[in-house]
Amino acid sequence: MRQQSAVSPRAFIVRNAATSTKRRPARSPSRSNPERASRPTIPLPDTPFPNPLAICEDGPDGWTLLVNPDTAAAIAVNRTGAFIWRFANGKRTVADIVAGVRRRFPNAPGSVADDVAALLGTLSGAGFIGQEIPVRGPG
Repeated sequence: MRQQSAVSPRAFIVRNAATSTKRRPARSPSRSNPERASRPTIPLPDTPFPNPLAICEDGPDGWTLLVNPDTAAAIAVNRTGAFIWRFANGKRTVADIVAGVRRRFPNAPGSVADDVAALLGTLSGAGFIGQEIPVRGPG
């Protein structure tokens, strides 16, 4: 099943290498690797908005392939990751997405908030999500 988001009348802005020093997922610092703690991360938008050009292809094995035609990036996500991708609609906050994951997957581990933030950081770094900025008219 091939899905493509509808193009919004608003501008889609992606924080990528042009606006950030490194493409890194937003994760909590690693205790085992202190160098990782000093690396900058891409800040997540308050309400992650999906790239309207991204293609979402569900596989028969339960994995979902996300393809960004802007950058030729591709990411395979499991069912939980696909749920997060579809739930990030530009209207829900990161906290709303975490709450949705907890409702949908009641046996999710206690680290679900960090895991959601890590995936959203990865998606943001690869240009799959960004923030929606209203387009100003002339004048």
